[in-house]
Amino acid sequence: MEIDKKIEPCINRQPAVILKRSVTGNMAFDIINNGDVNELKNFICNGGDVKSKNSNGITTLMLACGSGNFGMVKVLLEFGKMNITDRDNKGRNCLHHLCLGRHENPEIFHIIQPRFLIQIKDNDGKIPLEYAVQLQLPLLVKLILDIGNYTDVKLCYDFSNNVIVKPDNANRYGFVVDSTEKSIPFILAQQTKQQIKQMTLRLPKWENMILLLKKGVFHPKFVNRMYKGMPDEVRSEVWKLLLLKDVDYETLKDEFNRLNQPYTKTPIDKQLDLDVKRTFQLHYTYKVPYGGNQKVLFNIFHALASRTENLEFTQGMTCAPSILTLFLDEYSSYAGTVQFLGEKYRLKEMFSNFNLLTRCWNITRLLLQKRNPKLAQKLKQLGIIDQPLPFFIFDWHYTWFINAFNFELVLRIFDVIILEGFYALFSVADTVFHFLENEILNVQNTNVLQQELKTPLVLLKQPPTVNQFMKYMEKHKIKSSEIDSLLKL
Repeated sequence: MEIDKKIEPCINRQPAVILKRSVTGNMAFDIINNGDVNELKNFICNGGDVKSKNSNGITTLMLACGSGNFGMVKVLLEFGKMNITDRDNKGRNCLHHLCLGRHENPEIFHIIQPRFLIQIKDNDGKIPLEYAVQLQLPLLVKLILDIGNYTDVKLCYDFSNNVIVKPDNANRYGFVVDSTEKSIPFILAQQTKQQIKQMTLRLPKWENMILLLKKGVFHPKFVNRMYKGMPDEVRSEVWKLLLLKDVDYETLKDEFNRLNQPYTKTPIDKQLDLDVKRTFQLHYTYKVPYGGNQKVLFNIFHALASRTENLEFTQGMTCAPSILTLFLDEYSSYAGTVQFLGEKYRLKEMFSNFNLLTRCWNITRLLLQKRNPKLAQKLKQLGIIDQPLPFFIFDWHYTWFINAFNFELVLRIFDVIILEGFYALFSVADTVFHFLENEILNVQNTNVLQQELKTPLVLLKQPPTVNQFMKYMEKHKIKSSEIDSLLKL
């Protein structure tokens, strides 16, 4: 039966009349257990006592909240003048009881004035949000976070206990694609028998190179073979050897755990949570809210914000580290991200302001004018070459081309970036312009071109294969010394 939310005031108050024997020894508790709103109203209007507690210190309001009965809660507050801040013997308030009752009732939530309750810890040290997370009550979680301006959002990650299982329909890199447009970058071509055979033959060579790499020795053909493509089976090990060779891994592991203790907060947590939710939404490890790699990625940047002075977190900063989480464990992903912030990769500098990005664009156009003056002149005619920061550059250098190509090419480029660092970005841009030359020379609409350059290979009816792209990129690789000289201009 739908409860009328407009409850009439008490009129002609009469002495309380007990119509039946109490089951619990407290008539008010019996009425609430029966769920009869009108009976409760009459009981109060006739002088019945609703402010007593049971042996556990639970009030009638807590009981009504725990049962999810909005009509009861409304009567108790309006007629019974109940105190919302009362706490039971375990230190729990009525919001704790709403969560523990597993009733996601927004009407009850708002009427009990939750802003006064969300930060109250019970005797076990738990605020209501912790129970809402553990009991998997997403609506209550959102309501509590909204009231608290997401200051406690880390608890959602701390106490998420969802089990992540790879579904049968995930592709070889873990993406679950469908027919929608957002799936296009993650659709992988079926590997041919020849490709599988080729990677199988490469595997022993890579295993031998890994043995040398563990001793700090680069095989003479290591770089060339990196551009040709490494087998998926060795990717995680190679990344760790390249990224973590100068890292005190155990110290960083201890640091990661220490900085991610429950109830810790950083100024970036709210924005970080938004960024994490936008990350790799089609990957099975990112599909579970607050769990899986969502939890790993959040904890990486939460720890970084605690350890790094003036970490200027902005949207897009999680892009490169999110790739690490797909192939490495959480500690290696954290250690790798720490490396990304340093001099070789310059991720922190890139996101501190737009100064480095502006210099990247300046270098890119200078290189274009030197290597392909005809194309540079066309971009000048279109009004692009002289722009301070064309917006497609944010999908290029700013986020390491991660959203610019099909994931298979993204991964191959990422391998090279891990090997060569920040400098590799300029070779990627140069390769893009090489393959787009004819199309750009025939373009008339500047705005359309700039939009399409965000995912540049869509301009081509027959784009290069991954191997063709990487082969050109290796052959025409821009030397770091040339980039350094341009950075000084």
